[in-house]
Amino acid sequence: MRKESGKILAVVGGTLMAAAIVASVVIYRIQLKADKRVTIAPASMPTSHPASNPATAPVAPPPIDLLGVVRENNPRYPTTRELDMPGNYDQAAHIVLNQPVYLCPQGHLWITDPHAVSTQKVLANLGEGNSHIVPDRIVFAHWQQSEAGKWTASVVRQNSGGGFDLVQAKRVTPLPGSRKWLWDRAMAWEDKIIAPSEHGVSIFSVNDPANELYQSLIDDAEARGKTTSPPVVLFDTSGILTWMPWESGLTGSHGAARFVDGKWTRLDASQGWPDKILQLMPLLDGSILELVPEDDGSIKLQMSGVARDTANVNENDIQRLVEQLSDPDQVNRDAAYEQLTRYGPGALPILEKLQDNQPPAAQSRIAELL
Repeated sequence: MRKESGKILAVVGGTLMAAAIVASVVIYRIQLKADKRVTIAPASMPTSHPASNPATAPVAPPPIDLLGVVRENNPRYPTTRELDMPGNYDQAAHIVLNQPVYLCPQGHLWITDPHAVSTQKVLANLGEGNSHIVPDRIVFAHWQQSEAGKWTASVVRQNSGGGFDLVQAKRVTPLPGSRKWLWDRAMAWEDKIIAPSEHGVSIFSVNDPANELYQSLIDDAEARGKTTSPPVVLFDTSGILTWMPWESGLTGSHGAARFVDGKWTRLDASQGWPDKILQLMPLLDGSILELVPEDDGSIKLQMSGVARDTANVNENDIQRLVEQLSDPDQVNRDAAYEQLTRYGPGALPILEKLQDNQPPAAQSRIAELL
């Protein structure tokens, strides 16, 4: 039995050894053929260089929108386009850009890119999108509609010298002065740019940007060594109001200033205005509700006497709102009451005249206003 087992093992071992030898021969021949294919050289080398060098890769066009900037920084970003309608935030992409970005109040993005075409060329052809790629750093954009209904933009850029220029499609105008403008507080008003600065407010017309209309709110000597509050700008029925509030330990302005009909006027104690102002609330009749800080820390409410003298109220508007106080819909009644609270003393004589002819509920609400 043992002899038969030994014979079987010998036969199996011989068979395996023969198979291994055959496999080795086959592998050797395959490798030999592969080596011959790899080491084959041309019969002769070229005796001269090509007549011309290979063409260089084409230069990528300058980016013209947000997606162009994204793909410039990441060529593997999927090709897509801006949506015609805004999407929800949970459907938005989170994109990080290294370039300066300015979002203007009209919702347009101004992205700085060194490869972009000139800012003037971009302004001359704004296109239909809301992202604009320019080589300059934009700090403010003023939009204006032409008589033909076309929207045009004038932008303020920071130049290489640290100053600022107003850039338009057909001209570039350096802004006069070297003030520390607070462009994040700037506003557009008709054809004008309102630019608060550290100690005052400048007004420029985009039609005549070299002409600055500036109003100082605090003397530089008085502000030296103190922490001052930034100017506040509000629209009222006549023009704009501006002041520096006395709040949170910050030094403010003495009185306020108003811009009407192309010129500034100081509003100080000589005209019945408080020396220190915390807040102003322009009302629809032209009056101003003032919040005045007292030395003991309390706040006094008072009305501007100067604005009261120039009150101008449309009696028909007041009558319409009074009639709406009796509207069957509670929402309409509350809206009318809220609108009437925005009128000051100039509306009181009209309310007194209309009160007796109203239903009881409306009379009660008018009494609250009076």
